[in-house]
Amino acid sequence: MARFGNDPRWIVTKFPASDRTGLFIPVGTRAFYFPQSRRMLTGAEAEQLAATLRPRGLTKAIDVATVRRRGAPHKGTPKRTMRNCAQLEKGFGLMSDLASINTESRLYVIRAAGGYSCLGFDVAEKWARGVAAWLPASDVPAGFGAFKPGTFQHYQVYRAVMAAGARHAERTKTRCPALLESRLIGLEGKRVHVTAPDYNARFWVGKSTGWLPIHLEIESRNSSGGGGVYLPDGASIQVIR
Repeated sequence: MARFGNDPRWIVTKFPASDRTGLFIPVGTRAFYFPQSRRMLTGAEAEQLAATLRPRGLTKAIDVATVRRRGAPHKGTPKRTMRNCAQLEKGFGLMSDLASINTESRLYVIRAAGGYSCLGFDVAEKWARGVAAWLPASDVPAGFGAFKPGTFQHYQVYRAVMAAGARHAERTKTRCPALLESRLIGLEGKRVHVTAPDYNARFWVGKSTGWLPIHLEIESRNSSGGGGVYLPDGASIQVIR
């Protein structure tokens, strides 16, 4: 068998296995393999990751006949390759919360404590654009706007923008207004009546904490919190108290 040390690479499985999301991988499946962590990716996510890494020279676009379940790193692996792979594994860890990409429902399925949560492609795009517009141009991550929603790269750029926003807010002691409802700015602490066809709601306008706040629907003055404000298209807002 050809040996490639700790280089991430394409393989064809010779034993039944499972990927990092727990998905069963039958014998004969083409998978993207990380020797250091012994993790594998399959399908569209694997293709996207391999396409991202290949230009950096960190992958070998090859198929290997088999993978040993246990085995020490190849003794001939150069230290530079080991360092590159360690960095790659760290980067891979940053996306370990992304369980899958549901293109039919246009959702990123994200691992969360005790289960999963979802983030819509369009929501991620809207949030990233809002935060990027607030950031100084020098702080906007490279690759912003370059990838199509619904891809691994787009999700990674979204996360990079959010991280850049958090760092900027901490450094400048400011808060990003990108997710606030423009029609409710200045009405915090007021009670409003929102009406639209098939919609009628009354609530106190609140605002969440953190560097990226949203407006909240507070049921009463005694409430300790509330959910995010929903404003239907064309809704009428009346201040009633």
